[in-house]
Amino acid sequence: TSDTPSEEPSVEPSETPSEEPSEEPTEPVKKGCKGATTSSSIIALLSIGVFKMLITVMNTGKIETKVEFEIKFLDKTCYTEALVDTGNLAIDPLSMKPVLIIKKKLARTFISEDIINLNDVDALDKKTKKRIRLIPLTKSGETHVYVGFVPDDVKVHYAGKAYSADVTVAIDKEGGDFGGFLALMPYSAVSNAFR
Repeated sequence: TSDTPSEEPSVEPSETPSEEPSEEPTEPVKKGCKGATTSSSIIALLSIGVFKMLITVMNTGKIETKVEFEIKFLDKTCYTEALVDTGNLAIDPLSMKPVLIIKKKLARTFISEDIINLNDVDALDKKTKKRIRLIPLTKSGETHVYVGFVPDDVKVHYAGKAYSADVTVAIDKEGGDFGGFLALMPYSAVSNAFR
């Protein structure tokens, strides 16, 4: 029976602290939570920013798909409609103006074949020669040089008002049309009309 009290000290593992295991995972869990909170906050802020941008666009104006316009060149005037194209980023390399593209069929109604095809440049008078442009345009991944000209005036008619469009005109000699239109108007040239 003297052995019985010697068994009592074996219950000494009171030194193993019950708090230690709970402290170890605390650090990584907190870091993970912080990271999740930060990314969630960024996504929320970006969403709010996009939403505000959409509201701004809706409040400042709308993008029309077509506009009526008139174009004057060498004392002749043509009235027609154009498809408004936000993707038309063509620029006149000399003046750095946006480019209005018209089909050859439309050009023939107010421009001579000598200008459209540049059959004989020497036959053109000096005043006309100065207004002729050669405009590089990329189409289907390939660059083409279009004959163009500086018009006397281009006016866009919208909501009962007329707005000047400061553009250079390029002539597309290929067949077909632009979604049923014979002219492709760059949005940058008419954006002031939609404000």
